Amino acid sequence: MATRKAKKIVARLESDLGPGWVLRGLVVYPSEGDTYTVAGRDVDYVLSEFVGREVVLLILPVSESEAWKICPTCGLPYPGAGCPACADDGL
Repeated sequence: MATRKAKKIVARLESDLGPGWVLRGLVVYPSEGDTYTVAGRDVDYVLSEFVGREVVLLILPVSESEAWKICPTCGLPYPGAGCPACADDGL
């Protein structure tokens, strides 16, 4: 989907649903034992509010992304030039 179209969809959803219903921001890959965050909000926590309810989870990329690679050392996916998990561990 074109990022321009995705941005329009997100803006419309934010307008229609109000603040708090649309989680918009950079997805951050967690360190071991952590959870994914979007715009600093813990995604597991957000989803935990809806346990036992049927939901629609819609993910729209609104920016061009780099190709993700799989680290041959730790097996985790990462974007960019080097695995940040292994860099943090000094590998």
